[in-house]
Amino acid sequence: ISEDKQSRVFFSLVPAPIVQSDKACSLEAIRLSPSFELALIRGRGFAPGEKLSVHTRSYQEVHTVPAQADNRGEFHLSITPFVKGKTTGIVEITARSKTCTPKISFNWGL
Repeated sequence: ISEDKQSRVFFSLVPAPIVQSDKACSLEAIRLSPSFELALIRGRGFAPGEKLSVHTRSYQEVHTVPAQADNRGEFHLSITPFVKGKTTGIVEITARSKTCTPKISFNWGL
């Protein structure tokens, strides 16, 4: 924040990005807690306003969440991939649209 409070700058740095693409669309997983207890999933490259279906799978826990791209073709979704009784695992995330289906996965609990 500048001394006169007129200018503010915010940025973030992702040291080891997890990004996968399919055609013009991509998914990115951003770690929001040390062991990925909470993750932000960012989708890009979708049609503006497009309705999407986001599927997550961690062990046998499967969830389907509706999402909608904003006017820039992006969406954001917070997930908690941990499974009761497990200390580590892998979560797989797929976003389905009319034209692309990007998929990502990452280890949690590490």
